[in-house]
Amino acid sequence: MALNEPTIRILSFVSRLSPERQLSFRKVTDGIILAFCLLLAVNGFKAMAILNEPKDHCPAVELPRFLFYSLPSSWVLFHGPDHNP
Repeated sequence: MALNEPTIRILSFVSRLSPERQLSFRKVTDGIILAFCLLLAVNGFKAMAILNEPKDHCPAVELPRFLFYSLPSSWVLFHGPDHNP
């Protein structure tokens, strides 16, 4: 960045608070973010455990997992090889 280039500053209402209130606001928001991350981690492990369980509606043929996450392969599986978008 050159010395004379203008800079962009984004100011919110927090910059208008006193330093003590800014610190309090930061502590509260950090606590909320930490609580959300902990909640996400706990529920994320539960969701992963559910997703890793075998399902009864599996295809009779063993297919590689990448076929279900690859868009071109999925297109062929669902629309047939002769279908053009």
